[in-house]
Amino acid sequence: MKIILKESQYVKLKSANVILTEEVNLSGYDSTDFMEVFFMYFRNWVKEKHGDEVGKYPASLLVRKYLDDFCNDMGIRPYGYGTTERKIVDAGKELVKIGKHQLASLRSDRKFIEQHKRALDVFFKGLKLPDFMTVEFTEDEPYDLDFITNVNYQKLIKHHGYENYGVEIEMPGRKLRQFINNVMGIEFGNPVAGQLQFSDYIRSAGDDAALDKELRAVKKELKKGFEGDVRGFKVEKEKSYILIRVLFNRYTGWSKKDRVRESMRNKVVEMGYNPKTLRIDYN
Repeated sequence: MKIILKESQYVKLKSANVILTEEVNLSGYDSTDFMEVFFMYFRNWVKEKHGDEVGKYPASLLVRKYLDDFCNDMGIRPYGYGTTERKIVDAGKELVKIGKHQLASLRSDRKFIEQHKRALDVFFKGLKLPDFMTVEFTEDEPYDLDFITNVNYQKLIKHHGYENYGVEIEMPGRKLRQFINNVMGIEFGNPVAGQLQFSDYIRSAGDDAALDKELRAVKKELKKGFEGDVRGFKVEKEKSYILIRVLFNRYTGWSKKDRVRESMRNKVVEMGYNPKTLRIDYN
Protein backbone atom coordinates (compact mmCIF):
# COMPACT_ATOMS: atom_id res chain seq x y z
CA MET A 1 0.00 0.00 0.00
CA LYS A 2 1.41 3.41 -0.96
CA ILE A 3 1.06 6.41 1.34
CA ILE A 4 1.00 9.88 -0.20
CA LEU A 5 2.44 12.58 2.03
CA LYS A 6 2.27 16.33 1.71
CA GLU A 7 5.67 17.99 1.48
CA SER A 8 5.30 19.49 4.96
CA GLN A 9 4.55 16.04 6.42
CA TYR A 10 7.56 14.51 4.68
CA VAL A 11 9.87 17.25 5.99
CA LYS A 12 8.63 16.66 9.54
CA LEU A 13 9.17 12.91 9.29
CA LYS A 14 12.62 13.29 7.75
CA SER A 15 13.71 15.77 10.42
CA ALA A 16 12.50 13.35 13.10
CA ASN A 17 14.65 10.63 11.47
CA VAL A 18 11.63 8.44 10.72
CA ILE A 19 12.27 5.81 8.07
CA LEU A 20 9.37 5.06 5.74
CA THR A 21 9.18 1.49 4.50
CA GLU A 22 6.74 -0.48 2.39
CA GLU A 23 5.61 -3.94 3.36
CA VAL A 24 7.68 -6.27 1.18
CA ASN A 25 7.50 -10.05 1.08
CA LEU A 26 11.06 -11.20 1.82
CA SER A 27 10.26 -14.88 2.29
CA GLY A 28 12.41 -17.14 0.15
CA TYR A 29 15.42 -14.84 0.16
CA ASP A 30 18.49 -15.40 2.32
CA SER A 31 21.50 -13.43 3.52
CA THR A 32 23.34 -13.91 0.21
CA ASP A 33 20.64 -11.99 -1.64
CA PHE A 34 20.72 -9.07 0.77
CA MET A 35 24.52 -8.91 0.79
CA GLU A 36 24.44 -8.70 -3.01
CA VAL A 37 21.96 -5.80 -2.81
CA PHE A 38 24.15 -3.99 -0.30
CA PHE A 39 27.36 -4.16 -2.34
CA MET A 40 25.49 -3.31 -5.54
CA TYR A 41 24.77 0.13 -4.08
CA PHE A 42 27.64 0.50 -1.62
CA ARG A 43 30.47 0.28 -4.17
CA ASN A 44 28.83 2.87 -6.44
CA TRP A 45 28.21 5.15 -3.47
CA VAL A 46 31.87 4.98 -2.43
CA LYS A 47 33.00 5.85 -5.97
CA GLU A 48 30.59 8.78 -6.17
CA LYS A 49 31.56 10.15 -2.76
CA HIS A 50 35.29 9.36 -2.64
CA GLY A 51 36.40 8.69 -6.20
CA ASP A 52 37.01 5.68 -8.44
CA GLU A 53 40.40 4.92 -6.91
CA VAL A 54 39.01 4.59 -3.38
CA GLY A 55 36.15 2.54 -4.76
CA LYS A 56 38.66 -0.15 -5.74
CA TYR A 57 39.87 -0.66 -2.17
CA PRO A 58 39.13 -4.00 -0.42
CA ALA A 59 35.51 -4.32 0.63
CA SER A 60 36.44 -5.04 4.25
CA LEU A 61 38.26 -1.70 4.53
CA LEU A 62 35.48 0.25 2.86
CA VAL A 63 32.79 -1.29 5.05
CA ARG A 64 34.69 -0.52 8.26
CA LYS A 65 35.28 3.06 7.16
CA TYR A 66 32.09 4.05 5.36
CA LEU A 67 29.23 1.75 6.39
CA ASP A 68 27.61 4.22 8.79
CA ASP A 69 27.94 7.13 6.35
CA PHE A 70 26.40 5.03 3.58
CA CYS A 71 23.43 4.06 5.74
CA ASN A 72 22.82 7.66 6.78
CA ASP A 73 22.96 8.80 3.16
CA MET A 74 20.54 6.08 2.06
CA GLY A 75 18.15 6.83 4.91
CA ILE A 76 18.33 3.34 6.37
CA ARG A 77 18.99 2.16 9.88
CA PRO A 78 20.36 -1.40 10.14
CA TYR A 79 20.67 -3.04 13.53
CA GLY A 80 23.45 -1.48 15.60
CA TYR A 81 24.65 -4.77 17.05
CA GLY A 82 26.05 -8.06 15.79
CA THR A 83 28.81 -8.87 13.35
CA THR A 84 29.76 -6.77 10.35
CA GLU A 85 28.19 -9.43 8.12
CA ARG A 86 24.92 -9.06 10.03
CA LYS A 87 24.96 -5.29 9.55
CA ILE A 88 25.61 -5.69 5.81
CA VAL A 89 22.69 -8.12 5.47
CA ASP A 90 20.42 -5.80 7.45
CA ALA A 91 21.45 -2.81 5.34
CA GLY A 92 20.68 -4.73 2.13
CA LYS A 93 17.32 -5.75 3.54
CA GLU A 94 16.49 -2.16 4.45
CA LEU A 95 17.33 -1.00 0.93
CA VAL A 96 14.69 -3.43 -0.34
CA LYS A 97 12.14 -2.36 2.27
CA ILE A 98 12.39 1.35 1.42
CA GLY A 99 11.91 0.54 -2.26
CA LYS A 100 15.44 1.39 -3.34
CA HIS A 101 15.87 -2.06 -4.83
CA GLN A 102 13.48 -4.73 -6.10
CA LEU A 103 14.65 -8.29 -5.67
CA ALA A 104 14.50 -10.58 -8.68
CA SER A 105 11.93 -13.37 -8.39
CA LEU A 106 10.64 -16.28 -10.46
CA ARG A 107 7.59 -16.60 -8.18
CA SER A 108 4.34 -16.93 -10.12
CA ASP A 109 1.81 -14.11 -9.86
CA ARG A 110 -1.02 -16.65 -9.82
CA LYS A 111 -1.67 -19.03 -6.98
CA PHE A 112 -0.86 -22.70 -7.45
CA ILE A 113 -4.41 -23.74 -6.55
CA GLU A 114 -5.87 -21.50 -9.26
CA GLN A 115 -3.36 -22.53 -11.94
CA HIS A 116 -3.74 -26.26 -11.35
CA LYS A 117 -7.39 -26.55 -10.32
CA ARG A 118 -8.21 -29.28 -12.89
CA ALA A 119 -5.31 -31.52 -11.90
CA LEU A 120 -6.08 -31.08 -8.19
CA ASP A 121 -9.75 -31.92 -8.81
CA VAL A 122 -8.64 -35.19 -10.42
CA PHE A 123 -6.52 -36.00 -7.37
CA PHE A 124 -9.29 -35.32 -4.87
CA LYS A 125 -11.88 -37.30 -6.80
CA GLY A 126 -9.68 -40.36 -6.35
CA LEU A 127 -8.89 -39.67 -2.71
CA LYS A 128 -10.92 -41.83 -0.32
CA LEU A 129 -11.05 -40.44 3.21
CA PRO A 130 -12.51 -42.06 6.34
CA ASP A 131 -15.22 -40.21 8.24
CA PHE A 132 -12.79 -38.88 10.85
CA MET A 133 -10.66 -36.98 8.30
CA THR A 134 -11.07 -33.93 6.06
CA VAL A 135 -8.44 -32.02 4.09
CA GLU A 136 -7.97 -28.41 3.01
CA PHE A 137 -5.49 -26.00 1.40
CA THR A 138 -4.17 -22.61 2.40
CA GLU A 139 -2.02 -20.52 0.08
CA ASP A 140 -1.36 -17.05 1.48
CA GLU A 141 1.32 -16.31 -1.12
CA PRO A 142 1.55 -17.81 -4.64
CA TYR A 143 3.27 -21.19 -4.61
CA ASP A 144 3.57 -21.29 -0.81
CA LEU A 145 1.13 -24.13 -0.21
CA ASP A 146 -0.01 -25.63 3.09
CA PHE A 147 -1.98 -28.90 2.97
CA ILE A 148 -3.88 -29.58 6.19
CA THR A 149 -5.33 -32.91 7.29
CA ASN A 150 -8.05 -32.34 9.89
CA VAL A 151 -8.57 -35.21 12.33
CA ASN A 152 -11.80 -35.49 14.32
CA TYR A 153 -10.59 -37.38 17.39
CA GLN A 154 -14.09 -38.05 18.68
CA LYS A 155 -14.75 -40.07 15.54
CA LEU A 156 -11.21 -41.48 15.38
CA ILE A 157 -11.40 -43.27 18.75
CA LYS A 158 -14.53 -45.15 17.58
CA HIS A 159 -13.28 -45.97 14.09
CA HIS A 160 -12.32 -49.56 13.21
CA GLY A 161 -10.69 -50.98 10.11
CA TYR A 162 -7.10 -49.78 9.82
CA GLU A 163 -4.01 -51.62 10.96
CA ASN A 164 -1.86 -48.49 11.27
CA TYR A 165 -3.74 -45.25 11.85
CA GLY A 166 -0.57 -43.14 11.83
CA VAL A 167 0.15 -44.20 8.26
CA GLU A 168 -3.46 -43.59 7.19
CA ILE A 169 -3.54 -40.07 8.65
CA GLU A 170 -0.30 -39.15 6.91
CA MET A 171 -1.42 -40.77 3.64
CA PRO A 172 -3.30 -37.81 2.02
CA GLY A 173 -0.33 -35.47 2.38
CA ARG A 174 2.09 -38.13 1.14
CA LYS A 175 -0.10 -39.01 -1.85
CA LEU A 176 -0.56 -35.36 -2.82
CA ARG A 177 3.17 -34.73 -2.63
CA GLN A 178 3.79 -37.69 -4.96
CA PHE A 179 1.01 -36.59 -7.32
CA ILE A 180 2.35 -33.03 -7.62
CA ASN A 181 5.91 -34.21 -8.20
CA ASN A 182 5.45 -37.37 -10.28
CA VAL A 183 2.23 -36.71 -12.21
CA MET A 184 2.13 -32.92 -12.49
CA GLY A 185 5.93 -32.69 -12.83
CA ILE A 186 6.30 -29.77 -10.45
CA GLU A 187 9.50 -29.34 -8.47
CA PHE A 188 9.45 -28.61 -4.74
CA GLY A 189 11.60 -25.89 -3.27
CA ASN A 190 11.77 -22.10 -3.10
CA PRO A 191 8.93 -20.11 -4.76
CA VAL A 192 11.40 -17.32 -5.50
CA ALA A 193 13.21 -19.84 -7.73
CA GLY A 194 9.94 -20.79 -9.47
CA GLN A 195 9.39 -23.90 -7.33
CA LEU A 196 6.56 -24.96 -5.03
CA GLN A 197 6.93 -24.64 -1.27
CA PHE A 198 4.81 -27.52 0.06
CA SER A 199 4.10 -28.22 3.72
CA ASP A 200 1.57 -30.67 5.14
CA TYR A 201 0.16 -30.54 8.65
CA ILE A 202 -2.14 -32.59 10.84
CA ARG A 203 -4.64 -30.58 12.86
CA SER A 204 -7.22 -31.43 15.48
CA ALA A 205 -10.77 -30.78 14.33
CA GLY A 206 -14.24 -31.28 15.76
CA ASP A 207 -15.90 -30.22 18.99
CA ASP A 208 -13.20 -30.22 21.69
CA ALA A 209 -15.73 -29.61 24.46
CA ALA A 210 -17.76 -32.64 23.39
CA LEU A 211 -14.59 -34.76 23.20
CA ASP A 212 -13.52 -33.69 26.69
CA LYS A 213 -16.95 -34.53 28.04
CA GLU A 214 -16.86 -37.98 26.44
CA LEU A 215 -13.37 -38.70 27.79
CA ARG A 216 -14.44 -37.68 31.30
CA ALA A 217 -17.21 -40.27 31.10
CA VAL A 218 -14.72 -42.88 29.87
CA LYS A 219 -12.30 -42.15 32.72
CA LYS A 220 -15.12 -42.36 35.25
CA GLU A 221 -16.07 -45.78 33.91
CA LEU A 222 -12.46 -46.99 33.85
CA LYS A 223 -11.89 -46.08 37.48
CA LYS A 224 -14.79 -48.17 38.78
CA GLY A 225 -13.48 -51.02 40.91
CA PHE A 226 -9.95 -49.57 41.08
CA GLU A 227 -10.53 -46.57 43.33
CA GLY A 228 -8.00 -47.86 45.85
CA ASP A 229 -5.21 -48.04 43.28
CA VAL A 230 -5.95 -45.24 40.82
CA ARG A 231 -5.65 -41.60 41.85
CA GLY A 232 -6.41 -40.13 38.42
CA PHE A 233 -5.73 -40.02 34.68
CA LYS A 234 -3.81 -37.87 32.24
CA VAL A 235 -5.07 -37.49 28.69
CA GLU A 236 -2.51 -37.01 25.90
CA LYS A 237 -3.57 -36.32 22.32
CA GLU A 238 -1.10 -37.74 19.79
CA LYS A 239 -1.13 -37.59 15.99
CA SER A 240 -3.06 -40.82 15.44
CA TYR A 241 -4.53 -41.71 18.83
CA ILE A 242 -5.54 -40.49 22.27
CA LEU A 243 -3.65 -41.89 25.21
CA ILE A 244 -5.27 -42.16 28.65
CA ARG A 245 -2.39 -42.48 31.06
CA VAL A 246 -3.30 -44.09 34.37
CA LEU A 247 -1.90 -42.39 37.48
CA PHE A 248 -1.53 -45.02 40.20
CA ASN A 249 -1.18 -44.53 43.90
CA ARG A 250 2.35 -44.60 45.24
CA TYR A 251 2.29 -48.12 46.71
CA THR A 252 0.59 -49.96 43.85
CA GLY A 253 2.91 -52.75 42.64
CA TRP A 254 3.96 -53.35 39.05
CA SER A 255 2.06 -56.62 38.65
CA LYS A 256 -1.12 -54.94 39.91
CA LYS A 257 -0.58 -52.04 37.51
CA ASP A 258 -0.32 -54.49 34.60
CA ARG A 259 -3.55 -56.24 35.60
CA VAL A 260 -5.42 -52.94 35.95
CA ARG A 261 -4.15 -51.72 32.58
CA GLU A 262 -5.24 -54.92 30.86
CA SER A 263 -8.66 -54.73 32.49
CA MET A 264 -9.09 -51.12 31.39
CA ARG A 265 -8.06 -51.96 27.83
CA ASN A 266 -10.74 -54.67 27.72
CA LYS A 267 -13.29 -52.23 29.09
CA VAL A 268 -12.47 -49.71 26.35
CA VAL A 269 -13.24 -52.40 23.75
CA GLU A 270 -16.50 -53.27 25.51
CA MET A 271 -17.49 -49.61 25.34
CA GLY A 272 -17.10 -49.69 21.55
CA TYR A 273 -13.79 -47.87 21.23
CA ASN A 274 -10.79 -48.94 19.18
CA PRO A 275 -7.86 -49.79 21.49
CA LYS A 276 -5.45 -48.66 18.76
CA THR A 277 -6.84 -45.13 18.78
CA LEU A 278 -7.92 -44.89 22.43
CA ARG A 279 -4.98 -46.34 24.27
CA ILE A 280 -4.48 -47.11 27.94
CA ASP A 281 -1.06 -47.09 29.56
CA TYR A 282 0.88 -45.96 32.62
CA ASN A 283 4.38 -44.68 33.38
